[in-house]
Amino acid sequence: MKSLRAVPLCLLLAVVARGADAPPPPATAAPEFHTVTLADCYAQTLARNPDIGKARLEIERAAGMKLVFTSRALPRLGMQATAGGVGGSLYGSGGPFALARASVGQPLFDAGIPATLRRGKVEAAIAQQTLNRTVTEQLHATRLAYLRALLCRRLLEVQRQIESHLQANLRSAQQRLDVGKVGRQAVQQAEIQLLNLKPQISKTQRAYLNAATELAVRTGQRLEANGRLQLPEPAGNLEYARLQLDLEQEAARTVGRRPDLALLREMIRAAEEERRMVKAGYFPFVSLAALSQYVPKDEVFLNRPEITPGQEARSTETRYGVTFTWQVIDTGRVTGVKRQIESVQRALEVTLRRLEENVPRELAVLTHELDTVEAKFAGLKQSAGEAEELLKLVETRVEQGAATQLDFLNAQSNQLSTQAGILQAVFENEVARAEFDRITGRYLEFIEQPAK
Repeated sequence: MKSLRAVPLCLLLAVVARGADAPPPPATAAPEFHTVTLADCYAQTLARNPDIGKARLEIERAAGMKLVFTSRALPRLGMQATAGGVGGSLYGSGGPFALARASVGQPLFDAGIPATLRRGKVEAAIAQQTLNRTVTEQLHATRLAYLRALLCRRLLEVQRQIESHLQANLRSAQQRLDVGKVGRQAVQQAEIQLLNLKPQISKTQRAYLNAATELAVRTGQRLEANGRLQLPEPAGNLEYARLQLDLEQEAARTVGRRPDLALLREMIRAAEEERRMVKAGYFPFVSLAALSQYVPKDEVFLNRPEITPGQEARSTETRYGVTFTWQVIDTGRVTGVKRQIESVQRALEVTLRRLEENVPRELAVLTHELDTVEAKFAGLKQSAGEAEELLKLVETRVEQGAATQLDFLNAQSNQLSTQAGILQAVFENEVARAEFDRITGRYLEFIEQPAK
């Protein structure tokens, strides 16, 4: 019985040993990076971004809708042709026949035609403003991804420096432990410091890859080529630049330039023209009409026997005149549609007014954020100077034997951590500047630049 019980255990150990001897799975190929500038990213976003491409197609659709609206004022042409053969006692010898009818109508008075023509122009304006809003959103998202990639790359460099210092600290602690100068606790503390940093490095690496991937998606680039991941690498570094704002002047410019506000104004105009088009149902409609019928072979009809006394045979004829229609009672159809359009128009006007009133508040909040970031940046710069002075002091004391190598490494780590804080402050300042360009509609300045 004991030998039978040992069989499953032996099998399990054999499987584990075989799995340990098996070759490891192939490692995933590291992604390839190609350097790009922010201007390149803007140009590629304008040229390849799918959302922007879809908005450009909407402009073509708007051109077709404009023609549809314009057709209300254009002449109405129609033509009908009939051909065949007749025979029998009623038509004599019979034979083939052909008929052609043509009609034309031209509105002389239609109260909705002026509003219709204006509505067609507004349709094109709405498509253009939709494109402007899409361009602003996508360029802003591209810029934020670019800034995040810059920040993560620089933070990763700082964290790598800290990691190298902590590794040196661990080796120094181990050497002091070997000669009996410190206890085991010092080595354990050095190991804990190094292990605590590794998750931060992994998190920063993932954030950098995510930012680079988003940047590639926004710019419409292929993520894979030749079996390897292709990602853009932003050029340059984060640099602090102070932004001065004139709230009143910027608020006035923003109200007149921001694409979402311009789009709402065009939609309000469209609702107003549609309301006038519907109200045209209250007025009469007068049209010039003409009808012509052409019979190439009249003998087919003229030779048939007379069935009704005084009956005239079919022949070529032309009729013309003026048609007049006026629907006095519409059972509420025109009134109901007019009220629906008016409610939509009032809702758009309320939204526009709320957004226009919110522009000064958005700029005021942005100014406060910029002031806060500037104060934070100034404080960190001062701390960086103090950390550098402390590092020099500790270095001198180490040379004199008054401080240990651990004190020197801690001073170095403190200096690098302060640099990471400065990078974060510079990133927040750049994000605030990007938000300022979005709020004020400045991204539209790039829409006329040629795409690369």
